[in-house]
Amino acid sequence: MRLVAPSAAGSCRPAEATRARRLALFGLIALLSLAACTSHPRSASTVAGTPRTPAAAGRLSWVRRTYYGAGLAVTLTQPAGWTPRLAPQGFHYGATLAYLANFALRPYCRSTRETMTCDPRWAGAYPAGGVVVTVSVGGFGPGPIPRSRLFAGGSPVVVGGRRAVRRPFDVAGCLGRGADHAVDYEIDDGQAAGAIGLVICWRGRSPGLAQEVKDTVGSLRIAADPKHRGPHPD
Repeated sequence: MRLVAPSAAGSCRPAEATRARRLALFGLIALLSLAACTSHPRSASTVAGTPRTPAAAGRLSWVRRTYYGAGLAVTLTQPAGWTPRLAPQGFHYGATLAYLANFALRPYCRSTRETMTCDPRWAGAYPAGGVVVTVSVGGFGPGPIPRSRLFAGGSPVVVGGRRAVRRPFDVAGCLGRGADHAVDYEIDDGQAAGAIGLVICWRGRSPGLAQEVKDTVGSLRIAADPKHRGPHPD
C-alpha cells in the first residue's frame, strides 16, 4: 500500500502538504529526519516520574496499561483519562501501537485499494488541557539504518532504564489541531532494528499538566511480547 498526503488541487497549500507528508512518511514520528542531525556526545539524564500516591495525585486517577506491536509490549502508568481513541495500525517501516488522548479523536487516514492518505489535522481540535500521546515503533528502513543515526541529535536521556533521546517536536506535526507544546522521545527497544517513539502533544501552560507528561514518560517500560500482538510494520 502506498502512503500519500492530501493533494487536492487548490485545497492544500505547500506548507500544509509538507505537514501532512511528515505524518505519512513515519506515522507521526519524524525520527529519521531528526536522526540525520549530529551533535557532540553528552551525558544522559534520567527521566524519572514522581511516585504517585492518592495524596500526591489529588483527585487524578492513574492506571497502568500495556500496548502491543512489532513484538514488543510497552507499558505506561498514565492518567486514567488518557485512553486509546483510535485503532493501532501498521505503516511502511513503522507502526503505531496506541493513540491516547483525553478528548475524542477522529480517524486521520483514508484508504483506497492502492493508497492511504493521512493528514493529522483531520483528527480534531485540542480543547484547553487536551493531550495526545502516540506510542510508535519505527526506523526499520529504507535500507539498514545504523543505531547511531537513530539516536543522533537531541538530548541524551534514560527512559525506563534504556538509552533514549529527547527532542523538540513541531506542533504542526501533532495529531489534531491546536497543540502548543510537544516533545518527542526515541527509546532503544533492545531489538536489532528500529526504536520506540513516544510523541506527546498538549495544549495549555498548566504546571500540573506538564508534570503529568513527565511522570508518564518516566513510567515507560518495554518488554518482549512472545505472542506478537498488535500491528507490525508493513
